[in-house]
Amino acid sequence: MARRYSIHFHAWDAAAWFSTLAQAVDYIKFPGFVAHFELNLHEMLAVLVRTK
Repeated sequence: MARRYSIHFHAWDAAAWFSTLAQAVDYIKFPGFVAHFELNLHEMLAVLVRTK
């Protein structure tokens, strides 16, 4: 804290993040779907398509 160094990390693996994302889309009744999901070396990328 004294050095003001950011130690922000997420602890999801790809399967858990995709599941969380899909549940969130359902929970908020998002008018669309997850069209693409990919694991990229250090990131997880998702494309959501809105249908309305």
